[in-house]
Amino acid sequence: MILKSTLALFYVRNLGACSRCMKLTLAVAMVCWGVTVSLKAMPVLSTLALLGAIAATGLWIAHVTAFASRMMTVDEGLGDEGRRSMLRLSGAAVAVGVAASIPVVAWSNKALAFCGQCTKNADCGHGFVCRNTEAVNSGKVCNECVSA
Repeated sequence: MILKSTLALFYVRNLGACSRCMKLTLAVAMVCWGVTVSLKAMPVLSTLALLGAIAATGLWIAHVTAFASRMMTVDEGLGDEGRRSMLRLSGAAVAVGVAASIPVVAWSNKALAFCGQCTKNADCGHGFVCRNTEAVNSGKVCNECVSA
C-alpha cells in the first residue's frame, strides 16, 4: 500500500513538470510508430511495437494533460516562455499526426479494406477493385479489394 501511494505521489508531482521528459516521450512514441509501420511484414514484432507505440503515446498525452492542468491552476499562468514551449509541443504533435496519416492515404492497399469495408473501387487504392467475393446466389455480401 505504501509503495502504491509513493508511486502515485511521484507521478502527481513529476508528470508534466519536465519539458525534457515530455520531448523524450514524444520522440519515443514517434520512433515506436515508425517501427510499427516498418515491421508490417512481421506480425508478431509489429504487434509488440504497436503496443509500445500506444503506451508511449498514452504517456505523452498524460504528460501534456498534466502540464496543461498544472498551468491552468497556477495563478501567473504560462507566461511567454511557457506559451512558446507549449506551442512548439503542440506543433510537434500536429506534425506527428500528419506524418502518421500520410502512409494511410498515400499507400492504401488491400489490407486497408477487408470483407465489407469497401463500397466502391476508390476505397481500395491503386491496382485493386471492390468485388463481392461470396459465391454467386449465396445471398451473402462480402465486398473485398481484389487485384484488378
